[in-house]
Amino acid sequence: MVKIFYSTVAILLVANLLLAQSGPQINFDHEMFDFGVIKEENGAVTHRFSFTNTGNAPLVINKVQTSCGCTTPDWSKEPLPPGEKGFIVARFDPRNRPGQFRKTLRIQSNAPKNVVLQISGVVQPRPKTVADEFPNKTGNLRSRYRTMHMGRVTTEKEVLKSFELYNDGSAPIIISGYNAPEYIVLKFEPDTIAPGSKSDMQVIYDTKARGDFGFVADLIQLNTNDTKDSQKKYRIVAVINEYFPPMTPEELDEAPRLSFSTKQLDLGAMNEGTVKKAAITITNTGKRQLDIRRVKTSCGCVVTEMEKDNLKPGESMDITVSFDATGRRGNQIKSITFFSNDPANPTQKVSLLARVIAL
Repeated sequence: MVKIFYSTVAILLVANLLLAQSGPQINFDHEMFDFGVIKEENGAVTHRFSFTNTGNAPLVINKVQTSCGCTTPDWSKEPLPPGEKGFIVARFDPRNRPGQFRKTLRIQSNAPKNVVLQISGVVQPRPKTVADEFPNKTGNLRSRYRTMHMGRVTTEKEVLKSFELYNDGSAPIIISGYNAPEYIVLKFEPDTIAPGSKSDMQVIYDTKARGDFGFVADLIQLNTNDTKDSQKKYRIVAVINEYFPPMTPEELDEAPRLSFSTKQLDLGAMNEGTVKKAAITITNTGKRQLDIRRVKTSCGCVVTEMEKDNLKPGESMDITVSFDATGRRGNQIKSITFFSNDPANPTQKVSLLARVIAL
């Protein structure tokens, strides 16, 4: 009986093994490859993974899914009979991908086992060119940006920030002057830029004299002797917030407070080309006069109307908000930003929602 039992077990094991090996089987020579160090400037690299159908039925590769758009696969498209070899090619593009990398290719086939291949390596970044460092070019003068951002600033004091310029020409560029608003002063060190040399353009920005809040933009123009585009135009942008000196809890308790009846206006459904109005109520819940410094909307399609720009303690005021749906369709989300002398919340936003029905 014991011999019969062990013979039965052996037969079952062999049967299971044969069953497991039936159908197509995919067997790779290797499943990982290291490219080592590759140079970014040399472009894409490829590696070919070879496999064999070790099963007893045709093998079909249905799909190869990569972990990154930088890796492009190719593979044997025709069904492979038992014993035949196939391939998976991995093409890796190192452009703008400096440093170490590890990418995978997931092989989906009609074989019972889904294989995951892996490529790895280190990308040596290409040397930066002048065009990389200073991509914006006007005539022979290069800069990093055409729009120069001063950042988030306050009205406490003037802000100074430097931006580099580069002479990409074969003759000296002389900056003879500039045009800018009176609250922007420019200085150049040096104001004569030799070929292949740099100059620091210092922007001195009087944020208080600007008289505005939130995102602001100004145009400046450099006057030069450059034979190409002698007048160089740039934008200076900033986000200006009102400066409030440090305050004690007692001082904050005595300060003005801007409160809203709602922070979200939902106009509901409206037809394209129509104008819809709604109102919000603001209240000074503080103990000193509230001054509305500025009201800005995110779109010219939104207009606000208010009777005055200051409220006594405890006073309220209705603000009419109009939304023009001309040329607009679908769900609309706009914002209205209030700038005030409320030191706790000097910048506050109200959202405006609408659903515009196309006619």
